Amino acid sequence: MPTGGGPKPPSSAISNTGPNYQGEDFSIAPKHLKEQLATSLVTEPPVQPPGCHRVWKKIPVKRADVNKHYKKLTTALDKKGEDLHTEIDTIIQGMKSEIDEIDAQHNAAIDQQEDAINHIITEITRVIQELKSLLDTSDVYLVSQYTSRTEEFRILPAQFQVTLPTFTPHEMNIEQINQQIGSLS
Repeated sequence: MPTGGGPKPPSSAISNTGPNYQGEDFSIAPKHLKEQLATSLVTEPPVQPPGCHRVWKKIPVKRADVNKHYKKLTTALDKKGEDLHTEIDTIIQGMKSEIDEIDAQHNAAIDQQEDAINHIITEITRVIQELKSLLDTSDVYLVSQYTSRTEEFRILPAQFQVTLPTFTPHEMNIEQINQQIGSLS
């Protein structure tokens, strides 16, 4: 290894750990580089490409056109969504109407059964009152004319058998919904 004022070995040239290392300030460009830049700027100034200013002026128009286009897309998508919601609401309203119709039929049948049972109860109550009157009477003719209606009252009106509908929703098929909405191209 050479000593003294000769060239330093490469490792010592890049070493930043020696006791006399002060470092170099790379933030300040050397004076001759700055002079070259100034000369270059005077002798060969940067030139805008042809039509650059014309293209630059069209950018706001292009931006407005693009925004207008995407606004149209959004509006069309909103309209499609409204149409689908309207169709879904129509289907649901139709099903609700069907439910209301079935409900009305079942309630009418239940009302009919209730009326028949109320009639029987009223008739039984009337017969019981007649029996009590017969027990209190001494008229043999009225007692001998009595015929039991017990067998008649044992037969109840036909029971209304109701089969309630159920709602079984189908699993949503997102792919079919996407097909109904459409796609971007």
